[in-house]
Amino acid sequence: DDVLVEVAEQATLTLLASAGYSVSNDTKTATVQIADNEPVLSVTAPVDGTSEGGDSGVFMISRADGDDTSSPVTVKFKLAGTAKLNVDYRLQVAGSGQFVTNTVVIEGGSQSVVLLVIPIDDKLVEPTESVILTLLPSKSFGLAPGFTAATVQLADNEPTVIMGAKTPKASEAGVPGQFTVSRGSSNTSGDLKVLFTRAGTATFGKDYVLRLADNSLLGSTFVTIPDGQESVTIAVDPINDALAEVTESVVLTLLASKEYKVENLTKSATVSLFDDEPTVSITTNSNISENGGTETFTISRGVGNTTGNLT
Repeated sequence: DDVLVEVAEQATLTLLASAGYSVSNDTKTATVQIADNEPVLSVTAPVDGTSEGGDSGVFMISRADGDDTSSPVTVKFKLAGTAKLNVDYRLQVAGSGQFVTNTVVIEGGSQSVVLLVIPIDDKLVEPTESVILTLLPSKSFGLAPGFTAATVQLADNEPTVIMGAKTPKASEAGVPGQFTVSRGSSNTSGDLKVLFTRAGTATFGKDYVLRLADNSLLGSTFVTIPDGQESVTIAVDPINDALAEVTESVVLTLLASKEYKVENLTKSATVSLFDDEPTVSITTNSNISENGGTETFTISRGVGNTTGNLT
């Protein structure tokens, strides 16, 4: 009983003729078949997908059904794929707490060994990455055709931040607009600093200011979504001047970051600023002639704000 993988072999004995006996052609030869008993191994991925902050992916390295399980088998493997060991994930022997890199043992009495692919939850935006485990050939076991490699996919869990206009209309008459900055994810752990730009036809500090929920002024171009909170609101407070103006716009646009993702359809929102200066009109009721009579012109503010003198 060696520890070499071999094809089925045979041993043949043939009698030789001698002066003291005779041999028959039909019975002078006998053959014994010798089968190999080294195991045939395979690898599969019963749980072939996982994500940062989620459950583990799973590789399983198994002996073939019917293989002798009395002795341990040391298995060497290589790791490949776009994910990096100990950067994006760790590989742990299930039930033992042992972390491995390229070797694992199927213990005596066991049909298989399970390796857990444990994602490392970082704060970086990444595409879905792959872990590929490939069994390496050995003289002490064979490899099942078609089951020498398996793959587990690692998905990212960084949020896709969304900019929305909860109240898209504001007015100098004292009606604020409102933007909402949302994580776009059920994962609300940790503070999240979100960057944005200001644009539009309205001028910051002249036509409007921005305020947070605690009524503090927001002069910077970033906002922090606190730990445990899904979103924050940014109020747009128009500055009520005495100038007649067309309707103006405030546009906030999210900037990309290593800590979150943005998508073109949800990275910008607009709040419109409406003026409250009156539309003045002049009217008269009839015509007069040089033969006499008088008529009155009426100058009106229009419907709306009548506060203060208007020259």
